[in-house]
Amino acid sequence: MMNKDDVPLFDHYVERAERIGDIVAQVPPDDPVGTAMDRAARVLEQAGLTIDDLLDELPQIRDRIAREAYGDAFMDELGREYAALYKQESGAGD
Repeated sequence: MMNKDDVPLFDHYVERAERIGDIVAQVPPDDPVGTAMDRAARVLEQAGLTIDDLLDELPQIRDRIAREAYGDAFMDELGREYAALYKQESGAGD
């Protein structure tokens, strides 16, 4: 029977090992996620950007990605259909 001291632990990946009956489970740390988030926050701050700056750019980025994926003709038609539907639902033009 193994105990957790018999299992090699990789300090850069495994935070702790837990024994459950005869099973030893290695538990990865949550730290890499926190580290990545902290780094992203520092990069934004150094660039002089805020979350609102990023959110303000989302519509243009979403449109660019959709046009790359579906093409200009499809997206233009979708825009016309949406505009007509919105006009109809809002009662504009009555």
